[in-house]
Amino acid sequence: MTFVGAEEKFIEQATLLDKAQDAIVVCDLNFKILFWNKGAERIYGWSINEVLGKPIADVLFVESEKQLAEIRKIS
Repeated sequence: MTFVGAEEKFIEQATLLDKAQDAIVVCDLNFKILFWNKGAERIYGWSINEVLGKPIADVLFVESEKQLAEIRKIS
């Protein structure tokens, strides 16, 4: 698969994820947000432009550092 083909496949998959009613969030290994679908925008109230590249803790776990520590321990 060429780079152009891979990019087209990624865009196709992202479009499908945006149609989901559930929140779908993708983070890198440092917990920085790489993808934030329309369901996440609707549920959490943040647009993708507001969260892209930010640590997920700064967006979703502002009030619950203990909960975030438990999640990190599991993964």
